[in-house]
Amino acid sequence: MDFRRTQITTVVAAVAEQARKIRPGIKISAAVFRNWPTDRDSIGQDWKIWCDRGYLDFVCPMDYIPDTAQFMDRVTHQVNWVDGRVPLYIGIGAWQIPSSQVYLLGPLRSLNATVLASAQEVFDSLVYLPGEEMTVVAGSAGDYMSNDAEELLARARRRGLESDMLYAWLPDMLRPIFTDYVREQIEAAEHVSINTDQRPLAYFYHQAWWLEHRHPGWGERLSTLAQRPAWQWFAAVAGLLLLWAVISLTGLGQRAVIPAAVAVAGLCGMTGEMVLLLNFQSYYGYVFQQIGFIVGSFMVGLAAGSWLLGRWLRPDRTTQAVAHCHAQFDPRCGHKHG
Repeated sequence: MDFRRTQITTVVAAVAEQARKIRPGIKISAAVFRNWPTDRDSIGQDWKIWCDRGYLDFVCPMDYIPDTAQFMDRVTHQVNWVDGRVPLYIGIGAWQIPSSQVYLLGPLRSLNATVLASAQEVFDSLVYLPGEEMTVVAGSAGDYMSNDAEELLARARRRGLESDMLYAWLPDMLRPIFTDYVREQIEAAEHVSINTDQRPLAYFYHQAWWLEHRHPGWGERLSTLAQRPAWQWFAAVAGLLLLWAVISLTGLGQRAVIPAAVAVAGLCGMTGEMVLLLNFQSYYGYVFQQIGFIVGSFMVGLAAGSWLLGRWLRPDRTTQAVAHCHAQFDPRCGHKHG
């Protein structure tokens, strides 16, 4: 471990030296793990030495601790370690505190509820670890499954597991304030459905959550679409088809029928590709090489079809082909449909 720690310190020193030569006056900092005495051995970050030797202009410990008393205790130790040599800027993990900005988001609550409900359909016993994306630990071990930090740490000690990070991290992660809050939010979720291969709701809710982070409100609206009954989707499709039929009977339809046909064909092609990929994944898993082959074959087919159509629609035939397409799609034309 001494070798690893020395190599990391050497890199920090070299980066600091070269950066100051290139840009004099630059401020160099590092985001470091919070417990220097143990982290210098377990991780190799001897950041107190970095401060003592002047490699850093300021340091930012990642004090992502939800408990106020533990947070203050850790900051007090860090102030003593730095001892005024460089400024100390504390990193606060506000996302670990239960709030409406995390667990109360509709898409995330629906995602966690769907994952938990799906796991319950398969496994006899499960526990969950709270977090921005909840982790479910499932199995058939009965009462042996637990999310009680003290019990898990006692098991680790009995097995002789030595990990300072484990003993520091687990009690923070599995505090009752978190586990109870997550359970309450999941139970409050409405219209919870099971995630299946043919109805991958977890994918859908994850995309909605991603959208909510970047465009607040849009992810919430998107997640509600998954809760609509099937008849509404069929009604929407039937309405679009009816609208297309009405447009085809008007003067506008003569000019729009070919672009509309191309758009519908493209939509059907993309939908068919997604259905094919999802079904392939549900049977064989995430086999990226085979999936790439399927997508490549699909694109080759599209290219070949376009080339053949281009050969057929030579300049001397273009006018006849357009007129033929109009006659096929426009019922007012005198062409007899075969």
